Amino acid sequence: MTTPGGASPGLDARLAAIEGELARLGGLIDHLYAQSHPPIHKPAELRRATSPLAGDPRTDTELQELLRAGKTVKAAQRYQQLTDAGVKESIAAVQALQQ
Repeated sequence: MTTPGGASPGLDARLAAIEGELARLGGLIDHLYAQSHPPIHKPAELRRATSPLAGDPRTDTELQELLRAGKTVKAAQRYQQLTDAGVKESIAAVQALQQ
């Protein structure tokens, strides 16, 4: 079965998981840049607005509680905090996590 966009729900969930892992790895890279001596200045296109050790959306307790409570908007906002994703991407990822 496919979704209206043409992708299968399983594929959407896997893509959301991959995006979460990429965000986590990006957070680790940010942490390495922050801890380097002498400091390494990242190029502007690599800078992130998230904390140095961004969380994994699949294991983030707060996000999972919001999903269980059906608070989709708050869950999408939390997803953005964890991954630095855009609004549309965050909503799509949260919807995939709900399935």
